[in-house]
Amino acid sequence: MTLEELNLHFYAVEQLNSAKDRLESMHTFLRAQSLDGMPQSSGDHRKVEQLSILIDQQKREVARMEKIVRASAPAVESFIRSIPDNRTAQIFSLRFIAGYEWQQVAEIIGGKNTENSVKSQCYRYLQSGAD
Repeated sequence: MTLEELNLHFYAVEQLNSAKDRLESMHTFLRAQSLDGMPQSSGDHRKVEQLSILIDQQKREVARMEKIVRASAPAVESFIRSIPDNRTAQIFSLRFIAGYEWQQVAEIIGGKNTENSVKSQCYRYLQSGAD
């Protein structure tokens, strides 16, 4: 598996997470608009209606991104399972499956790891051709 293939999956996961966050924000805003107990003008009703339409569009976007992630996940997961070193496999999993940024991966791995050290370990493994 190449870095390009892994990055394509990572970006899909990142886009999916962003789409889910936007959808949740829309739902939260809609609940706040509907439950504030205040009388609503006809203009407010129209805004809620428009937001409902946007929520439906966002749901479709989430479903589309989930399909893309599901399509590429088996190959990425299989590649990661083939990595003999547990720590290296964990780095790949945190980055490319869970979608963490390099700094977050370093913090989760712990020790004296830095963003550069975990990134370098990943890139060294890929350059070694050990897949």
